[in-house]
Amino acid sequence: MTPPPLVAVAHGSRDPRSAATIRALLDVSRGLAPGLDIRESFLDLSEPSLTDVLRGLHAEGHREVVVVPLLLGVAYHARVDLPALVAEVTADRPGLDVRVSAVLGIDPLIETVALDRLTEAGADLNDPGLGVLLAGVGSSNVAANDAVAGITTRWHLRRGLLATPAFAGAAQPDVPAAIAR
Repeated sequence: MTPPPLVAVAHGSRDPRSAATIRALLDVSRGLAPGLDIRESFLDLSEPSLTDVLRGLHAEGHREVVVVPLLLGVAYHARVDLPALVAEVTADRPGLDVRVSAVLGIDPLIETVALDRLTEAGADLNDPGLGVLLAGVGSSNVAANDAVAGITTRWHLRRGLLATPAFAGAAQPDVPAAIAR
């Protein structure tokens, strides 16, 4: 029995490096699971869209699909946008069963990779004068914002980093306020 295709769905960005990074990640995944059909898609700002990919899979004859949200938190995109897009497609594609996995979430490995990237960029994580600003999109969902703030708290408690969260919108502090902090 062939497993259903996996459709990885990322947020999307105006910056083409974002989509290129997702494609590179999925190339690694395909290499690790060569028998699995893995497709990329995006919620916004990048192509292909999730709805186009799901409709395309249906047109290819697939009747089962698993969507894997490459999102860190259960905020608006995971709670509202993603279910609405899946419902839109399944309403006009009878017989298409789309299951959606949980979001990636905040994993200690992701936190470690972020610190590794800071080091690679030249930051001395042992410098007591180093300030680290962790910027998130920001959400009306308090738990999503708390997840970002929790990372900076853990970095401070475990590593002694002067770290603070910042948000691009819908939450405080915004980036200028976080820099001032």
